[in-house]
Parts: sequence; C-alpha cells; structure tokens
Amino acid sequence: MNIEITKTKAPKPLLTLKKNKSTETEAIQGNIDNKVLQNENTVLVPPVEALDFNTIYNELHSKFPNIINLNKPVLLAVGIRKEMSNVTGISGVILKRWIGKYVQKSKYYNLHQEGAVRYNLNGEEAGNVTEKHCDKMAKSLEKKKITQEKLKEDDKVNKLNNINQSE
Repeated sequence: MNIEITKTKAPKPLLTLKKNKSTETEAIQGNIDNKVLQNENTVLVPPVEALDFNTIYNELHSKFPNIINLNKPVLLAVGIRKEMSNVTGISGVILKRWIGKYVQKSKYYNLHQEGAVRYNLNGEEAGNVTEKHCDKMAKSLEKKKITQEKLKEDDKVNKLNNINQSE
C-alpha cells in the first residue's frame, strides 16, 4: 500500500495509523515547504482539528465493542490509552482528546464511583475505582465547570462590547 501526501506549510499530522511499527515515515527529496511523505506501511491522517469524533469512535468501537460503546459505556482501565495506541496506531495525544470527549458524551461520569470495576481492552476486569480516582475526577469536573462559567461570562462581555461599539 503506497500513500503519498504533499505537505505544504500545514502542521505535521499528529496521527498516524501504522501497519508495521518498525517502519518510519520518511521524507523524500523536496524543499521544506513542499515535502512528499511516503511509506508503504503508514497512513497519514489530518491534524487533530480535522479529525471527527465519530470517525475515531467507529474505529475504536469496531475493535473494542465491549468497552467503547456510547450506549453502554464501561469504566476504562488506568493506562488503557497507551494500550489502545499500541493496538490501533492512533497517537496518545489524539486518544487523550478523544477519550475526554467520549466520557462527556456517554454516561461515563455516572459510573465513576469508588469501588466500581474498570475494564481492559479485552473487556476483562482490570481494577477498581479508588478514592484517589474519585477525588481527581471531582477536581477535573470542578475545573471544567469553572472554565465553562468563565467562557460564558467572557461571551456576555463580548456581546455587550459589540452592542456598545455598534451604537
């Protein structure tokens, strides 16, 4: 499978799906602003901003239907992101952002209670939620709430400024 992508001044792709981890993406002749990236075992995917939640969901759900399911979520094992990255070839950065959206879209937060069972990629039990995990989740949710409130307040201020400027 040969794939060629012409790269201009756009940022380097953050996600690569690799069939063979021993082979690296190589830049062949060309100037810095117009490199051609080619590798028979690598598929280059657009930067994070261009990736669609559903595209990644479909990929992960097809490989791990027992643990990646918006309709019936389960708690993920600690460190599962690295395992997923190794199995799928999706970068850890992409998975971190995707998992953040996934837990918001599913009923994941409701499941996150002390003593609840976590699951690995095979759908097998892989530990339990600890008090420390619950505290971390609570802090994370509080930080998110504060950020959302600040964004709402900033939005109100911007709207008022726009109204005042137009008068």
